[in-house]
Amino acid sequence: MRLFIALRLISEHHAKAGIEARGPNAHSRGQLIDSNITRRFPALKNIVLHLASTGKLPDTREGNVLQMQNGKCTVERTTSFRVFWCEIETDLPPDYWRSQKEVETVILKDEFEKFASTIRHHGGTAYIEACENFADTQEICLHPGIGYMPPRSTSTIAA
Repeated sequence: MRLFIALRLISEHHAKAGIEARGPNAHSRGQLIDSNITRRFPALKNIVLHLASTGKLPDTREGNVLQMQNGKCTVERTTSFRVFWCEIETDLPPDYWRSQKEVETVILKDEFEKFASTIRHHGGTAYIEACENFADTQEICLHPGIGYMPPRSTSTIAA
């Protein structure tokens, strides 16, 4: 199934490693289709703007950059994590993704497309209000203590 997820990350480039990491079934959790879907879907962009302006899904949140030290995970530093809206293909249910601390909301692509098709004929304020109403129905999960170990750059890995 295709999902739109709001990922809280340090960099957009970390999305692929996080999405395609091994999951509970020892297979890839999913495939990243696009890490910046708001540019393709105007209705989604309006939804995102509403969630940010109401404070439900802020543009940035503080989180911990983690590192492995002597076999233990420790906090390297604290920094701002941004929200990146990604489209993914996955066999895992939406509730699995909602439970991940870097995922703050999940929208089924089919559900979004049905919504978007119903408002295509709207214009101006009616279009914006419909997007805001849809945004208000979304379950937002602002997990405490966000943080992860950034993927290592392949350019720094020894041969």
